[in-house]
Amino acid sequence: MLSGGVKVIETPTGLFAAMPSRRSTSGEYRDTCFPIVKELREQINEVVLEAYRKALLQAGEQTLQVEESEEGGFPHE
Repeated sequence: MLSGGVKVIETPTGLFAAMPSRRSTSGEYRDTCFPIVKELREQINEVVLEAYRKALLQAGEQTLQVEESEEGGFPHE
């Protein structure tokens, strides 16, 4: 399955994957993806959150590498 527009939302009870949606002519947002079976919704949520966590780790590692190169990149005179 390939789907765009999935969002990771943080709530007081934790993170969850919100399905893609579009704004209707009345201004309401309506989901455009409907995982009908509970197990499918849970599986999609699990896969999306795992990818989100991996992306956060990679972004953190890249930031750390940039900070380290900035700190030690030029000899002090």
